[in-house]
Amino acid sequence: MTVTVRKAAILGAGQFGFAIAKLLGDNNPDIQVFLYDPVEEIVEKIKNTSQHPYFHKGCVLNTNVTAVNTTEVAVKDAELIVLAIPGQYLRGACKNLAPLIKVNEVIVLNVAKAVEKGTNELLHNVVEQEFANVRVEWYFAALAGGMIAEEVTTGAPIAANIACTDPGSAELLQHLFETETFLIRPLLDVVGVEMAGAFKNVVAIGAGFFDGLGYDISSKSAYVSEASKEMSQLALELGADPTTFALGTHAWLGDLLTTCFGQSRNRLLGEFIGSGLSVKDSLEKLHSQRKISEGYFTTQAFHELAVEKGLQLPILAVLKEVLFEDLPVEVGITKIFSGLSLAPKL
Repeated sequence: MTVTVRKAAILGAGQFGFAIAKLLGDNNPDIQVFLYDPVEEIVEKIKNTSQHPYFHKGCVLNTNVTAVNTTEVAVKDAELIVLAIPGQYLRGACKNLAPLIKVNEVIVLNVAKAVEKGTNELLHNVVEQEFANVRVEWYFAALAGGMIAEEVTTGAPIAANIACTDPGSAELLQHLFETETFLIRPLLDVVGVEMAGAFKNVVAIGAGFFDGLGYDISSKSAYVSEASKEMSQLALELGADPTTFALGTHAWLGDLLTTCFGQSRNRLLGEFIGSGLSVKDSLEKLHSQRKISEGYFTTQAFHELAVEKGLQLPILAVLKEVLFEDLPVEVGITKIFSGLSLAPKL
């Protein structure tokens, strides 16, 4: 790996894409950062004010960040491309992106946390499939950790993992993103880091059920502990490195705690459902806030993968029943805990 980053392209100026632009631009004033979004209103607001029209009130981007609404302009000559695109739209974006990559070497950093609906593919597989004909050297990396976008922009103390099978690329990304308050720990386990980010979204929806139903923190903590065991079991079956799902990793434990107990989109979806809204109305309410729950489709995908592997994961099954089979959320919670009481004992 001999990449020198002079220009970076961030595809997606949503809540987290904007936060990444703020972090990367502030930390690397000599790098040109191009922030792409297809929505003209968002691009014009950022161009005129260096602020987002909907998120991060009062947060101003550095002068080296330029907003654009054409992918070609954003990625031309960029040695770093950050994919800040919801997982369900990633394939189409990469299909359009692949012919535009012309530099000798490029790092592609994905920050979405999902699996693809329909194929159940991890996102690095989606990118690899769509980049199969890219004739330059490129390296895939994944970012995951307990990062609420609003907190990233304020310089709050935060930690994350960046995974890449090329150690040199991982170290370069660490250099580009790490600050005095933003800690980056490089890892080689791309599969594990991607699954950790996607799994915690699923667990967080269930955690939101408890909030919506008015349960106290002890109840939610019990659920999170049990659900995390199921997710870890599935992750290891799918090829994750056990150390990624151990205590102390930011991609798993840090992100799990942040998403289940913080103001995350996936937890909020669960809270809406727990408070009595239908799943459909809850998704629409979330969308009205310009937020997407990647954990919604991921729940079904991971349940299908568990069935394929012959795993009995009762909590995951209940989450799928609530989200896709109209199981009342109160019944689901009772079903989870009654099932746990019947689990094999020592």
